[in-house]
Amino acid sequence: MDVSGGATGAMFPTGNRVDMIDGIAVTRLDVVMPMVIARAEDFGLTGTETAAQLNDNRTFYERMEPLRRKAGALMGTGDVSASVTLKFGLLAPALFHTVELPSLARRHRLPAPRIHSIVPWHS
Repeated sequence: MDVSGGATGAMFPTGNRVDMIDGIAVTRLDVVMPMVIARAEDFGLTGTETAAQLNDNRTFYERMEPLRRKAGALMGTGDVSASVTLKFGLLAPALFHTVELPSLARRHRLPAPRIHSIVPWHS
């Protein structure tokens, strides 16, 4: 089953693995669900914030939401301002790392108005 490019026609809709939007490096992916991924530190975050802390962080939302909307337009998904289609993810270094279990912290964000559940991701 090929799950890449279902919404935009390509795994990396812009053809780049990393693009700059408003001075922030992002990866735009279309694998099952179109999404934009950025580093938590680029938003002044550590990646250890709780969902409640992120939901209350208006500064983060004021920077992230325009970026998410621009990414949607550049990916060919159109106006995503009222859509749950373009997810936003934050990546941060793991709190611990072992050879057996290298880890990243992952956060997904739904468009409005609340953070989706926080899910740790191990690679």
